[in-house]
Amino acid sequence: MIVDQNSWKECDIAVVGLSARLPGVSSLEAFWTALSEGKSFLRPAANGNLSAPLDGFEQFDPAFFGISTDDAALMDPQHRQMLEVAWQALESAGHMPESFDGSIGIFAGCGPNTYLEKNLASNAALLANNGQTDLRRVGNDTDFLVARLAQFLGATGPTVGVQALDATSLAAVHFACTALQDGACDMALCGGVDIDPALTTAGKGAGAGAVVLRRLADAVQDGDQIWGVIKGSTLSRGIAVTPSDIGYIELQGGTADLPNGIVSSTLGDMFGDLGAAAGVAGLIKSCLALHHGAFPIAETPAWEASGKRSAMVQTVGREGEHARVLLEQAPARPAATPPCWNHHLLTLSGRDEAALHENAQRLADYLRANPQADLADVAQTLISGRRAFDLRLAIVADSADQAIEALAAPTGLTTTMHAPETIFVFPGDLAGGLTVANELNQREPIYADTVKRGLAHLSKLTGTKMKTLPSAQDCPEALRLPLAVLTEVAAARMWMGWGIAPVNMIGHGVGELSAACIAGVMSLETALALALAQASCTADQGMARCRVGMTPGALRDRLPDGIDLSAINSIASCDVIGQADAIAKLAQDLNAEGIEVASNLTATGHSTRWATTKLATAIKGAPLAAAMIPMVSGQTGQLLTPAQATDPAYWATRINAPVQFANALGLVAKDNALLLTVGSGTDLADFAAAHPALRPTQAIAGFGAEGPADAQILGTLGQIWAVGGTFDKGQLWDDTTRNRVNLPTYAFRHAPFLIERQEAEQAAAATELLRIDAPDATAWRPVWRPRTAPVEVDLTRDAADLEPQTWLMFLDEAGVGAACCARLRDMGHTVIEVHVGDLYSRTGDLSYLVAPEHGLETYDNLLRDALSRGLVPSRIGHFWMITESEDSRPGSSFFHRIEEQGFYALFYLAQAMVRQGLPVPVQITSFSNGAVRVHDEALPYPAKAMITGPIGVIPRELPQVTAAHLDIELPEPPKESIWNRTKAGIAYQAQRTTLIDALLEELLSEPHNGIAALRGPRRYEQSLRSVKLPEAPQSDAPQTVLIAGGFGRIGYALAQDFAARGANLVLLSKSAMPERDAWDTVTAPALKRRIEMVRQLENAGATVQVYNADLANPVALQQAADAATRSFGRINGVIHAAGTTRKGPIGQLTAGAAETVFAPKVLGQQTLDTVFPDGSVDWIGLCGSVDVFTAAAGHVDRIAADAYLNA
Repeated sequence: MIVDQNSWKECDIAVVGLSARLPGVSSLEAFWTALSEGKSFLRPAANGNLSAPLDGFEQFDPAFFGISTDDAALMDPQHRQMLEVAWQALESAGHMPESFDGSIGIFAGCGPNTYLEKNLASNAALLANNGQTDLRRVGNDTDFLVARLAQFLGATGPTVGVQALDATSLAAVHFACTALQDGACDMALCGGVDIDPALTTAGKGAGAGAVVLRRLADAVQDGDQIWGVIKGSTLSRGIAVTPSDIGYIELQGGTADLPNGIVSSTLGDMFGDLGAAAGVAGLIKSCLALHHGAFPIAETPAWEASGKRSAMVQTVGREGEHARVLLEQAPARPAATPPCWNHHLLTLSGRDEAALHENAQRLADYLRANPQADLADVAQTLISGRRAFDLRLAIVADSADQAIEALAAPTGLTTTMHAPETIFVFPGDLAGGLTVANELNQREPIYADTVKRGLAHLSKLTGTKMKTLPSAQDCPEALRLPLAVLTEVAAARMWMGWGIAPVNMIGHGVGELSAACIAGVMSLETALALALAQASCTADQGMARCRVGMTPGALRDRLPDGIDLSAINSIASCDVIGQADAIAKLAQDLNAEGIEVASNLTATGHSTRWATTKLATAIKGAPLAAAMIPMVSGQTGQLLTPAQATDPAYWATRINAPVQFANALGLVAKDNALLLTVGSGTDLADFAAAHPALRPTQAIAGFGAEGPADAQILGTLGQIWAVGGTFDKGQLWDDTTRNRVNLPTYAFRHAPFLIERQEAEQAAAATELLRIDAPDATAWRPVWRPRTAPVEVDLTRDAADLEPQTWLMFLDEAGVGAACCARLRDMGHTVIEVHVGDLYSRTGDLSYLVAPEHGLETYDNLLRDALSRGLVPSRIGHFWMITESEDSRPGSSFFHRIEEQGFYALFYLAQAMVRQGLPVPVQITSFSNGAVRVHDEALPYPAKAMITGPIGVIPRELPQVTAAHLDIELPEPPKESIWNRTKAGIAYQAQRTTLIDALLEELLSEPHNGIAALRGPRRYEQSLRSVKLPEAPQSDAPQTVLIAGGFGRIGYALAQDFAARGANLVLLSKSAMPERDAWDTVTAPALKRRIEMVRQLENAGATVQVYNADLANPVALQQAADAATRSFGRINGVIHAAGTTRKGPIGQLTAGAAETVFAPKVLGQQTLDTVFPDGSVDWIGLCGSVDVFTAAAGHVDRIAADAYLNA
């Protein structure tokens, strides 16, 4: 029925989102089905009592919320379940915190934390490692629930924890309603959870539920799905109801004397006593009853009502706590108006590929089950009501059937870039684009206004009245160039109207005029006049142009007289122009050699043969200005200078020089560059996609596809969204009315996280086994102890008996990995080889090239392709840290090569393993040379030690993944001589064979974690040994000590010790300190604290100077050192205690975040080595860390940095 808007009250609250997890129930549909069938989920527990446990309560997706696996296992399962249920409720509402226009409040509570008491506290070893305080810190305290929800969901409104026993969640609803009515928040998430991992209490249940509330008027205005309207709520005991007021009462706990005619039911008979979750579960049940217009009781007839259906939810607890909520059915939704597009943009995303595929499948299932769903509403809900994760998919469809077909086998999954910067690329060629141009002219006002203005000027220039764009078939040759400029300028302004603003522009051929117009160099009228003049001076001269698949250098050597190089498009594609017969002969000769030639190009390319008189006339007197938006010169491939932009001769003679498009691409190529072809055709996007410094997803052909204009616009917007770009989404709907719909929620990637309860005997035994070291052992030092590899087979006898496995092998330049691969193949294993290249490609059935500098995308592509072909590696060998040379790619360094191919290779590989859903278990074994020092040998490559960060942390964060590392010494190859080619050569080959045998033993070992080294025939494993700390050295003479990180905890503690000895202290600070005479006026807390720290050091006996210097900046550090030397004389010692900390799992970490940790420690140490070379100071102290050995989850970057310092 329709509810009259006049019956609304300002205090009415809409329920707009629902989510519940109950025994046997994981979705709203399953909940309603269970209610309709009246099925009971109570079953006998181990002690014989009937209870309703929540199956799968231990399942959780920690990476989704940025929680480490270690913390997830320690966290109260109630908090874990509530996090996921709360997220599902927000998705059900179609509102994400980051895009919601208003504040969001959190009101929730949970049951007693029996997990801490029964499971964690019974584990003696766990308590010894963490302590009660740390166990509570990770969330095992009831009061942390709402704070955790607010933190991970990004809520900024009031955060209220509620503890009212069985009335908890309904009381939370009451407080949320009050906050909404008072304006304290604009949306509220409220609910409750109650889970006992060892549920044995008679009649007890377990579950979680959450609802999202908004003020009714706001919800109606935004087109929200409204499940019910809360007319009132109370925590008092008395409330008068009659059958005329209430048609149904949901009772949770206790009993009530109800008037005849009121239907009542309870969830307890089906799900047991749900405790803190009972009230919200009853509220959700009642909302579903109002929504379906039926009583949620199997034997009760349909809910007949003459007026508004209404219900009451009531909780009466064992201790007398009460809460009541009065509900009314939702008002009728205003009908959605017809969409302004025939096609629709459907956007999906996921944190990994498996989740994204499951999200796509769920949406397809929804569309199959709801054929009447408005696809425009679905599209609006997806792009506005779902968080966009890094892995994305955009689909354009005109019907549910077309969408289902595309979702069944999704292609074009794209990884986002960080802060994409759009570069407009103007092709300068119609390329059949007049068809879509005419459509755009009909539907896009900005486009049409530009076309109208341009046609009016062309009419003046040609003396022919032009009111509309010609069709592709009827377009005169003389108008192709000016119309190319006109349609490109119109398209550029249209995209800018969508909020897509370029940071740079490139024009190919006449496209440079289009770019100049958008850049403000010249007017549209001037650009059209130049294009018309260019068409005139290149017409009717018997010229032809073709595109040749050769490098510029090779092609120039083949060009006969009469043929010019017209454009350099890429490193392997050029345009040439000349007399038609000469071009035909060249094309024939090249084709005969198997060289690709495209001859269907217009003859308007650049050539030294064109006369430029007409162009000079067209530009004469035209106003020109410097570019307001940077653009690239087609002549030079460099940025257009103000002098070039304002020089008429430049624009008149530009057609005499080849187009330097390849150089232009190289100039703008950055990791976050997004090249959008503004015009028709795909050639330029193809050239950009193939550029070695760009990835294919960085190039988008704006109107390169076939099909209607609206589909092409949406397809382009979808690609922009998929790589992380933004645009004005409101234009997708214009003034149409759209309604949010209740779509399937995110497909969490669950894994079990449960620390089992230990019985009293087990706990006591564990306590007895705890090691207590000697009380006088006050420190630990790393040692290397001889250990054999944990291999169970004899390679000389049993290799053929091993079960074949699939190996993914990242091969080194020294051929060590390749030799291992050959041996493994001989044993019957499947081996996939991965080599370093300039870009990603599959080079064979079992071989790939990857580009480490392209980051996560290259590893995503690798695993995606391998898994799609049934190649599922269970063993991974990483040999990239075995190096023979210190070569690096141009513009880089050997250190950056080690970073990219060492730390970041395993870091991104781990992320890709999660995103692509690589089945576990998996053993990773990495190899290096020169990364660790076992005895007193040289340590040539300490940066390689950074690989121990991911080797140590990956097994902590990815369940069932093990990782080990082995450092080796490469045999010294014999020098070239007759003698060495015989005896020494034989010895070398024997050493190499022995080395490969040892590496195979490591590869074929039982899955294990750890760091080992091979020195000669012996294998060593790294461990720790307790030692006594030596007495601190004493010095009578005051020292001058420079401390980087002197205001940090460690640095300051050391500074205090030196201050007590009367030292001169030089403290480095990234932020500047004010002059001393201004210290007493400082009010900023952080700065006041630093001033107080300096004064304390001075009171302790030190002379202190503070210098503003970033440790990663060698110039600033040298200036600080020079200033300190002038003040104090020679610097005696340097302490490196600088560093920054962050915590988060590998799946949440970005390269940028890791580099902020590397900067002070790794780059800082390199800077210290530069400024203080050997002998310049008496000593240097480095503050490493034992975390290299403990490998705590969430600190992969810090552990890698500390490993570098320790090395």
